[in-house]
Amino acid sequence: MGFAINLKNAETDANNYLHFNPRFDEGCVVRNSRLDEAWGDEERDGDMPFAPGQPFLIKITPTVDAYEVEVNGSPFISYNHRDGMPLCDVTHIAMWGDITLYGIHVPLNSLPIPMVLRIPKNTFYGDMLVFTGEVPSGADRFHVNFQCGAKEDADIMYHFNPRFPDNAIVCNNRCADSLDVCAACSVVIDGDIKLESVTIDCPPVRFPAHIPDIDIDAFDDKTVQALRATTPVTMALPGGFGPGKGVFVSGKVSDSPSRFEINLLYGDSDMDIALHFNPRWEPGSELVMNSREGGNWGEELREENPIAAGSEVAVHILCLDDRYVLIVDGDEVAAFPHRMDCSQVTNVSVDGSITVHRMLGM
Repeated sequence: MGFAINLKNAETDANNYLHFNPRFDEGCVVRNSRLDEAWGDEERDGDMPFAPGQPFLIKITPTVDAYEVEVNGSPFISYNHRDGMPLCDVTHIAMWGDITLYGIHVPLNSLPIPMVLRIPKNTFYGDMLVFTGEVPSGADRFHVNFQCGAKEDADIMYHFNPRFPDNAIVCNNRCADSLDVCAACSVVIDGDIKLESVTIDCPPVRFPAHIPDIDIDAFDDKTVQALRATTPVTMALPGGFGPGKGVFVSGKVSDSPSRFEINLLYGDSDMDIALHFNPRWEPGSELVMNSREGGNWGEELREENPIAAGSEVAVHILCLDDRYVLIVDGDEVAAFPHRMDCSQVTNVSVDGSITVHRMLGM
């Protein structure tokens, strides 16, 4: 059991310049290289900085002599370049194994144009690709295409094309009506633009592996999301809502919080709230849940507040046939019966003593 990160010079049948391979069953991280189909000597020294089920951040910085690897902000290993394997030949990064990949970030002073970027496992609802760069003076136009493959005649699901002389942004597609953006496996960027970094950011959340009496597999996988939202924030749920749907909110609670709230709304006002999830710290610590119909609040339900001041928190709200189930940091903490038609929920809002990292509608 484990996973691997490989720096290569091609997508297939490639030399492997850095093979970084945590192996949980062996309690070590194996590093190696492969040149002309022959593996070199393995390096296994160092502690095991990874644990099953725990998030991590890996940073690989190439230098003249080696790859410097940090894990969760701490230096881990230095892996010297092997003979005959210069850094300048590396063109691809590949990953496989027992891992849920949340994001890839590639920062450079300047990325080559045109750029063709392969999307791991195609695009998916909730994925975000972030490009940062600069448009040079006198630019005519550039484009970003989400398409099936890298060829010029490939189907294009989404064509984003700023045109500066016309002061216009043109959006289009060139594919069969039956194809949607989730069929895209490549992004092609070309034109008058200087790219500085690319980030592939996938939803950092999966439903908890097992919650008693809930069929997790019944929930939809399609997601919409908002990142680093400033509260108050309201996000639409364009895929509809009801049994088999859910909402996820993650963030950091203020160090000295009063309260925050997550609301499932009819429309974008607060006159009709199917579920009001409201952790409070003042005057006392408790979790209050309620609903509001036509501006009138119902009877409050109160539970012990499971969220600590100043903590990072992840909240799932899962909609079942007869109730909402509230899950905080993987543990079921409360349930709230349907008082209003859950299929009429169209928006989710967050406000109060929390910095929102991400909102997902699933």
